Amino acid sequence: MSRPLVRHAVGADEVAIAETLAQAFVADPVMLWLFPDESIQTEALRAFFAALTKAFRPTATRTSSTTSAPRSGHIPTSTPT
Repeated sequence: MSRPLVRHAVGADEVAIAETLAQAFVADPVMLWLFPDESIQTEALRAFFAALTKAFRPTATRTSSTTSAPRSGHIPTSTPT
């Protein structure tokens, strides 16, 4: 059995990521509460997840195992020393 390919997502993956997340959360109670209008729910979820995907897109690559470049939407877990 071969192992699946795992890689970091890139900008070209954003539409597919948003679509996958929209399909995965279409019946989620919180998403149903946020977007109760069924006629626009799928498109609203796509737009919602597209915005999140763009907001948390890394703006630079990791430079070493101990430091990383800042990302938009990144919340640091510790204070730099």
